[in-house]
Amino acid sequence: MKRIKTIKAIAMTLVVAMSAFMSTACVSVVSETTTSGTLATTAEVDNRETEEETTEETTTTAKPVDKSEFDIQEYKYENSIGDTYYFLAIKNNSTQTVSIRFNMVAYDKKNNTIGAADGSIDVLGPGEESIGHGYFDSVKGIDHVEYDISFNDASYYEPVVGKLEVVKSINKKNVVVTVTNKGDKPAQFVEATALFLDKNGKVIGYSTKYITDSDYELKPGAKLSGQLGIYKGYKTVKVYFTGRAEA
Repeated sequence: MKRIKTIKAIAMTLVVAMSAFMSTACVSVVSETTTSGTLATTAEVDNRETEEETTEETTTTAKPVDKSEFDIQEYKYENSIGDTYYFLAIKNNSTQTVSIRFNMVAYDKKNNTIGAADGSIDVLGPGEESIGHGYFDSVKGIDHVEYDISFNDASYYEPVVGKLEVVKSINKKNVVVTVTNKGDKPAQFVEATALFLDKNGKVIGYSTKYITDSDYELKPGAKLSGQLGIYKGYKTVKVYFTGRAEA
């Protein structure tokens, strides 16, 4: 009988000891029973203090261009058969490449509407100068012209005018231009426009000429010449170029 009590006492002591051990172990680790019956220990990492900062996606919007960022010179020419051309020579003082569109309305001295025309410049880069015109078919006696003009993002073409090296040979009744493409892309539809002016700055004649090869291009490094003429004397001549390259 005494022996049985001793065994029970030993068993109770072992149970108390195991309970104390398990209580202590649960303070420091988290344990779970795996399918194999062994204990696997896992650790927990709190990342709340080291969370990655969330970033917001931003979109860069091009600054809208303003008409004040462009110098515009206006020239009118009425030919001998009663057609009128109204030229806009435009210099881009902005930092953006643009395409230009304009709509013109012509008026007589009594402010009657006597004609309308449209014009454009495909592409004009920063610092470049080019020319466009409105053509008033069979309209003469224009006193003044009003126009709406827009400067839009040029996404289809790249500018080339600033990459053209031009040599002008001015003669009594013509000007010869020699043009070299200093860019790395073919310059398409390169066209020279010459405005011939008298001593008062009035346009007394104009001439245009494509300076291109049979592909209508001036290829990189290529040099071509063209003659723009007038059949009477003039005081000064202004020469402008248009052209474009594939974007």
